[in-house]
Amino acid sequence: MLVRLVALTVAGAAGTLARYGLQQALHTRVLTWPTWLATFSVNVLGCLVFGLVWGVLDDRGMLHSQTRLIVMTGFLGAFTTFSGFIGDSAGLARGGDTVAALGNLVAQVAVGAVVLGIGVVAGRALA
Repeated sequence: MLVRLVALTVAGAAGTLARYGLQQALHTRVLTWPTWLATFSVNVLGCLVFGLVWGVLDDRGMLHSQTRLIVMTGFLGAFTTFSGFIGDSAGLARGGDTVAALGNLVAQVAVGAVVLGIGVVAGRALA
């Protein structure tokens, strides 16, 4: 149990650092994107990776439950930060931009679902 918790903690920390690094790169170095768009990009990428892992490994029973916990819950759970997505949307709404807030909510959920499906199909095709 302790080994699992340590592995989950390390994976979560790695996911958090990966998210932070990608968001900073998108926000400050690439296109000076606003924070909400960097979070959007991270969430979409996280959904794609989740779908790929699911499509390649999980459907074939090749993803052990411990590995699933570490990769999907630990790393990707920390990486995708849907709490950040909700916070960004709330910030837009609080700032009076209700249309952008609702658009952000709908777009991230819809695009995330589509990209996850693409990842599953692509993962199955790669295996």
